[in-house]
Amino acid sequence: MQAEQARATFYVRSGMDQWAADRVMAFQAGKNITTASPDVELERPLSSRMLSPITQQEYLEWILDSVLPKCINMRSPRCLAHMANSVPEFISTLAQVLIPLNQNMAKRQASRAFSRLEEDAIIELHKLVYGFPAGFYAHHRADESAAFGLMVGGGTLANMTAIWTARNRCFGPMPGFAGIEEEGAAEAFRAHGYAGAAVVGSELMHYSFDKAMGMAGLGTRALSKVPADVDGRIAVHDAEERIAEMESAKRKVFALVAIAGTTDCGSIDPLEKLGELARRRGIHYHVDAAWGAPLLFSRRSRGLLRGIELADTVTIDGHKQFHLPIGTSLLLFRDPRMAAVIRKRASYMLQEGTRDLGSHSPEGSRSAASVYLHAALSI
Repeated sequence: MQAEQARATFYVRSGMDQWAADRVMAFQAGKNITTASPDVELERPLSSRMLSPITQQEYLEWILDSVLPKCINMRSPRCLAHMANSVPEFISTLAQVLIPLNQNMAKRQASRAFSRLEEDAIIELHKLVYGFPAGFYAHHRADESAAFGLMVGGGTLANMTAIWTARNRCFGPMPGFAGIEEEGAAEAFRAHGYAGAAVVGSELMHYSFDKAMGMAGLGTRALSKVPADVDGRIAVHDAEERIAEMESAKRKVFALVAIAGTTDCGSIDPLEKLGELARRRGIHYHVDAAWGAPLLFSRRSRGLLRGIELADTVTIDGHKQFHLPIGTSLLLFRDPRMAAVIRKRASYMLQEGTRDLGSHSPEGSRSAASVYLHAALSI
């Protein structure tokens, strides 16, 4: 009897899901992006329903009748896909698998096989960018303290983590000083003999770098932006001059940022020459390839990103040219041991030897959205 009731419930739910899916598909088949103004008013506000709950189906009907028509239709041929794209059909199927499983990627005991799947996807993109031999990946995969990269909820978090990593690498522990992560910026500058710190990059840098500098306690004025040329690119000579200016003022440049596909116009900085400059100066080199990274899949166009393999860290957004759901971005570490400078421990998780993915992530609990990337690379 219980089994029959369970099957009946399953069929009812499946039927309702199919009905809802048909409504969404009908909306996406339309040519209009939306018929609503950006300032949307919704009928039946939540506050009026809290004291009188409605059924699951009533809520779903409200979403489809009142909310869906006022959404943005990402599949419309009139949609320019600014910041995000429509997603392939297999994503919806995978979502139906992932959401009920509710895996927590912060800890292996809460995600098990999905942690391995995420590592596999990250390694594939690491190979795409850096192309190290197979032995490199086998060696570092066995190292508990290493990480080839990390999945994050957006390019902003990836860029912020890159700045966090670069700061900690530059102002690390030394005799009599435990490191900037523990002692703070003022003590770091005193110990290392500087009056301040700076990050140098193009004026077209994403605003996430302003956020990163503010949250790192260094101030947005420490983000030294060099004017871009008529093609939207930073000149290497100008970057080198700015670095010299900063350091002559006793301000340590701890990161040089290059852009592989600016948000404004899609321009690509001279990645190879900027990478050589960073190496020569001993500066952490970060490439924000949130937009441009998928060019590496193109035999014809991958040369546009020549030099990206010199980057210490690289940002990639899955929700742009990969056509993945928002929340599937990642940061790659050229040297997997670099993750150690931001690693954290806790008494109840992230212990030594566990290889918990949350130990080097800016986020805590996190979904298994990396399976969407894994699927895209597989399918």
